[in-house]
Amino acid sequence: MWFAIQSLSATYVSGSQEIIDRFNRVVIDSWERYAGTATKFEHKRRSYDDRGLTTTIRDLYYEHKDSVEIKRDTMGRITKFRTGEAGGGTGDEIVTGDKRTDEDFTLRVDGKATFNTISMNESFWGGATESRTLDKAGKVTARDTNNDATADYTPTYNDANMLTADGRHYTYTYDMLGRVVTAKDSTATTTIKEYKWDPGCTLLAWREDVSVPADGLDGSDAWYYSVASAEGQAKATIRGSDTDAKELYTYHAAGVLSPYAVRWLGSWVRARRKQQEHPACARSGLA
Repeated sequence: MWFAIQSLSATYVSGSQEIIDRFNRVVIDSWERYAGTATKFEHKRRSYDDRGLTTTIRDLYYEHKDSVEIKRDTMGRITKFRTGEAGGGTGDEIVTGDKRTDEDFTLRVDGKATFNTISMNESFWGGATESRTLDKAGKVTARDTNNDATADYTPTYNDANMLTADGRHYTYTYDMLGRVVTAKDSTATTTIKEYKWDPGCTLLAWREDVSVPADGLDGSDAWYYSVASAEGQAKATIRGSDTDAKELYTYHAAGVLSPYAVRWLGSWVRARRKQQEHPACARSGLA
């Protein structure tokens, strides 16, 4: 038995239609934008294995080019995560020559990754392969960015397992509560970013060097302020002394931020929905 659910009605985003199967899993996800006429901007089909775990997300709108393929081991842990163009016909697997990214994970018995290889297709990104070595805590300790089996960058961390230097571009400093307050260049002499926090660990403001080449923060680099409700919900982002917000956020009736948050950037646009199935999101708790 199949069901269709119609939800989310607003002036600028007309809604979504979701088809779910008998196990209450979304198999078709379709979204439309309404500005006088309805325009479909996302249409995807999801497939699952016998365990109910996502195996493919086929893009039915943009010529199948924004599709996802996930492979797992016998314990359901992700060992491959591939994005790109799905095969022709009814095949949902990513075509080898048209893959955009291809990630492989080597896992320990407890499921934590010890090695991660990321390949990016030449036709999309110019071609690159990066391999990462991870320690027992899941931190990246070495990065081989030119596929020669030799570490090109070695990130470092403090005793609280927080990144203090990425080994390439930036160094980071934290306050006593573990909140990042500055990001500097690789020599730790030029400040590139600054952050301000309230006592409740909510980010209040930030600014970054926007000049090219980067020469450090100065008076031309505006602060961006986050506006929140009394409940702590982010409501808007304001730049410097501007009277209009750069971003506005919408929430579900239950108070949960919509993954399709509508933002104001001079015109109403849709914020792209994140692929929450990505293993990096799952490990970090973002999913």
